[in-house]
Amino acid sequence: MMNNFLKYQFRNFGRSYKFIPPYVIYITWIMLLYVYKDIPILSSYGISFIVLTFISTWLTVMILQSDTLSEKELHYIQLQSLYKYLIGKFVFSLLLLLPLILFAIGYPVIMNVYDKNIQFFHLFLGVYSHISGCILGISIAFILANTSLSNKKYAWLMGVFILLISLLKEVFITYIPFLKSISWILPPFSEINEILTYGDNVKMNTTLLFNMGYTYFYLIVLVLIFFIIIKKSDLKE
Repeated sequence: MMNNFLKYQFRNFGRSYKFIPPYVIYITWIMLLYVYKDIPILSSYGISFIVLTFISTWLTVMILQSDTLSEKELHYIQLQSLYKYLIGKFVFSLLLLLPLILFAIGYPVIMNVYDKNIQFFHLFLGVYSHISGCILGISIAFILANTSLSNKKYAWLMGVFILLISLLKEVFITYIPFLKSISWILPPFSEINEILTYGDNVKMNTTLLFNMGYTYFYLIVLVLIFFIIIKKSDLKE
């Protein structure tokens, strides 16, 4: 049943061509990013990961708003569960972003633009950051577009605002120190980015492991909070 739902989503959303603007913008951005050669590996992945996170929020909001009320009700009946419908939408969003992830990681390797030979650990961090960014962007879009926490019409803009604050939270803490005590509330956007700022000679260590563990702990909690909110709200309205 879920396979049929995903096939329908690809067919229906593909026919709308709504995916074209974010696809074109991101692919163009990546090609411009790697116009020059002999550039650092992880810092360039950091730029492409940041942009992809914003793109993932934008694309996911469009995906969530693509179904009419009657289509949603039909999917609820077919899948026999509101939660299965939401999980299907989440999986579809991630699958639709997968080509962009592969392009962001593979294009610079194929074009041989880096200033040193790329190692497996570089690829691992690149894949980790881009997938984590997509999951973060999707999760934020789900909460804003499916609940009363945000005006659905401006859900994407609110998502961009939250991501920007999360990315720059260390800057805010520098000028307003007391914010450090509540900074854990913000999504781990800067934590994911931090991994890519250690330089290309970085090795796996306890700091990286803690960073990765914290990121996915936060994402799991974020998803659980979303389902708790959904349970207490009326998504169908």
